[in-house]
Amino acid sequence: MHTVGILSLQGAFNKHAQVLERLKVDYRYVKYPTDLINCKSLIIPGGESSSLTKLILKNNLYDYLRDFAENKPVFGTCAGLIILSKIDTALVKGLGILDINIERNGWGSQINSFKQNVSAPNICNSKINAVFIRAPRIAKVNDKNIKILSSLNDEPILLQKKKCLGATFHPELTSNLTLHKYFIKMIDEKIITKS
Repeated sequence: MHTVGILSLQGAFNKHAQVLERLKVDYRYVKYPTDLINCKSLIIPGGESSSLTKLILKNNLYDYLRDFAENKPVFGTCAGLIILSKIDTALVKGLGILDINIERNGWGSQINSFKQNVSAPNICNSKINAVFIRAPRIAKVNDKNIKILSSLNDEPILLQKKKCLGATFHPELTSNLTLHKYFIKMIDEKIITKS
């Protein structure tokens, strides 16, 4: 049995834990580098990407997270996807795993939050209920090895590059377990998408 780490510095990490409990998957909260030691994979949850960056740097996690994400399965949702990107600003420093141009709060502020049923045909036949809260927008995908698994209005909202999965939305805020199941399957079967 593998253990999934959940970065628990800030944001909706408890919601991811509840999903993993429903799936009967072992998990542990990750706050410091030593917490990563027994983890086979990692979820980087939504939250606030500038606060997340500050806490990652404060807890000396940046290099450890980057190394982990380069070698093991990682799932980033909303702000977690921003952290996986190559963004490098005064406030947010991404891990550089996904070569995408990303716009923070691209879908609008808190009052612009919305839910949308979206298709992800490579993952399941039914629709996924996606919750967008101050969600980032993917302006451009720069790497041909990144597979777009779902789009909304012709814009990518769900991506995969080898062992790295990223969503601009919050799958953990719905009762639908599809994406977490897919991530667990990625870990178990080491799914590699073909471009």
